[in-house]
Amino acid sequence: MNRSFTLNAAYFLAALFAIGAGGCSATNAPATLPVQTNSVTHTAQSAQTGTPALHAFTAGVTPGFLSTAHAWDIAPGPNDSVWFTDTGTPAIGSIEAGTVREYTGLPANARPYSIVVAPNRMAWFTDSGTASIGRISPAGVVKEFSNPRLSGSFPQDVTIAPDGSVWFIAVGTTAFLAHVDRADRVHAAALPSTLSPDGSLIADKSGSLWFLATNANQKAVLVQRLTDGTLVRHPTELSAAAEPCCPNLAPKRLTIGPDGNVWFTTLNYIKESSPANWIVTAAAPALQYFYVHDGSITYSVYPSGITASGTKLWFTGDDPFQLNGGLWSMKTDGAMVAYPVNYNPAGLTTATDGSLWFTSDFGGQPSAIVHAIIK
Repeated sequence: MNRSFTLNAAYFLAALFAIGAGGCSATNAPATLPVQTNSVTHTAQSAQTGTPALHAFTAGVTPGFLSTAHAWDIAPGPNDSVWFTDTGTPAIGSIEAGTVREYTGLPANARPYSIVVAPNRMAWFTDSGTASIGRISPAGVVKEFSNPRLSGSFPQDVTIAPDGSVWFIAVGTTAFLAHVDRADRVHAAALPSTLSPDGSLIADKSGSLWFLATNANQKAVLVQRLTDGTLVRHPTELSAAAEPCCPNLAPKRLTIGPDGNVWFTTLNYIKESSPANWIVTAAAPALQYFYVHDGSITYSVYPSGITASGTKLWFTGDDPFQLNGGLWSMKTDGAMVAYPVNYNPAGLTTATDGSLWFTSDFGGQPSAIVHAIIK
């Protein structure tokens, strides 16, 4: 099978931005989780009956989905809708009741990366091309906001805390954790110069922010920002993965699981000499690791996006060299079921009706947004 692939410029930049924040390392801070307990592993079961029914919206084919589109991140909106970032056009898009709409009122050099929808129906997105954060109304009116301190940085994941505040992380020579206040002013706090974040970010129910980063020795830490601003580092058994292992750096690589704990995929990292096929949870009293065996999936895939739906976690895997992917369901005890999919998943989310949506690109095929209905 042909293993050549083409990375479009927007995705190459997204990958470069997410991995290329180098030059930083981490300061010491007390850790509340032990360095590690023994890894817990479960083997994925073979794909079973009840395979998800997939419905694809294809760029240049589906009405309203522009031929220039490269869908990247995706997030749930009201009324079972989803919103997505289009790094290629550039644009912000939505799908509601089967209708795709793209809104193109962004700066010409915009590179929208991550997106989240607030309770007031406003969608917030990061723009790595203009070092800004943007907001789009349900009617498609776009505004962008920034701070001079962010100049030269690349905003990545965006999340909404329980109090409704909007937070995002920006990587670069100097990395920032930033938020937008009620007056639409952007406050950017520089992270320690010894900490190199990978662009991931999630808020838990207590208001703590979590992201993954590496120290100067390229060892990975799970960083927790408490509500008082204290940064707590949780050491892991992971190290930074060297390119070209993982050029498809999915957004939203962390999620809050059905158990209320932080879960993440290890697309950017390796564990000892093992491949980057681990799902990890920060379940007290220690981090726990679950190894992802492909089960019925016979080709190499790297776990990427992750989300929670009902009592299960779901995550995607892709082979960046060809149009092959996987979709897994996983219980919190690590039991998994694998479903091969003929797509290359990137972003993944759960709609308000519990169904799954993921974006797909690479593999020489047009960009797609796939609705996965689990029967």
